[in-house]
Amino acid sequence: IDGTEDTHLWAEDYDRALTTENLFDIQSEITQVIAASLKTVMTGEERSLLADEPTNSVAAYDAYIKGSLLISSGQRDLQANLLPALAHFNQAIAADESFGQAWADKAYTEIAIYWFEQRNGRIAGDYEMDGQTSLERAKSLAPDALETRLAEAYLRYWVDRDFSGANTAFDAVLSIAPSHARSVAGKAFLLRRLGKFEEAAGVLSKAHRLDPLNYSFKPELALTYAFIGDFNSADTMIERAKQQDPDSVYGAIFEAAVQQFKGNPDAAWNAISRTRDTFPKERLSFALPTRDAAKIRYALDAWPESSRRPDNGPESYALSEIRALQVMGETTPAAEKIEALR
Repeated sequence: IDGTEDTHLWAEDYDRALTTENLFDIQSEITQVIAASLKTVMTGEERSLLADEPTNSVAAYDAYIKGSLLISSGQRDLQANLLPALAHFNQAIAADESFGQAWADKAYTEIAIYWFEQRNGRIAGDYEMDGQTSLERAKSLAPDALETRLAEAYLRYWVDRDFSGANTAFDAVLSIAPSHARSVAGKAFLLRRLGKFEEAAGVLSKAHRLDPLNYSFKPELALTYAFIGDFNSADTMIERAKQQDPDSVYGAIFEAAVQQFKGNPDAAWNAISRTRDTFPKERLSFALPTRDAAKIRYALDAWPESSRRPDNGPESYALSEIRALQVMGETTPAAEKIEALR
């Protein structure tokens, strides 16, 4: 339906038994018919991508689609989204070990777990190296697949911290899929890292328009608006995120960050306290600006023993405790702990 004129553009029924022989033919047929109906000219590369058959196993493709839906939801919860997505991609690979796109999205998921979880000391495991290994397998099987190129772009960004290389990699993905929402969002995140906040807000807003059901775009866009002082738009995005998932840990962290940018440390603390579970370092970072000893002490005590010395930051808790003592005015104990740590 053309929404501006309320006119009918295209509709068709497809009632066929799916087999390994016709699964991708049907998808290609539907895509080309829609493109023709919308008077869209497809490039040679786009037609080549349509002709690609990534797997001959329906079971593998079914597991792959289930994993893809989880990572495309924008939810970053380890237990509810990231680990189940990883399990689906492993199932797809078990059914067809040569399924390159499954290896690529497995790589993306593994480095996402590293980025969102391991750097905060929340879990054990070598997801960084696993992601690199999976990506190499994807590159050997499907080097030109969008999923492979996208995983490589995120690996350069999240693992290598090679922002220039990541920028080039995201541009390469967008050259063949300019409306792929996760790719557009990746470009926005990269622009934000480079300090181009106005441009990042525009690009991330496009990603949100392309995929309004992706949860992460809302709090991420709110934070980006806060960077440029557009707090009305930031508040709007926070409210939309809360309507979609009021219990999200990440939503609470981003809401607290927006409040901190607005100069409201108590409101930031209230936001981070809305969820029972959060990253301990994040909780303390929002307690410190309140200058409230009770809140700061609570944040320290709530820091689980098991995550006080993560492999990727063994002094994390010790340094945070020293900073907390300094903020609370306990300079002598802070100095003693600095010397002990040294």
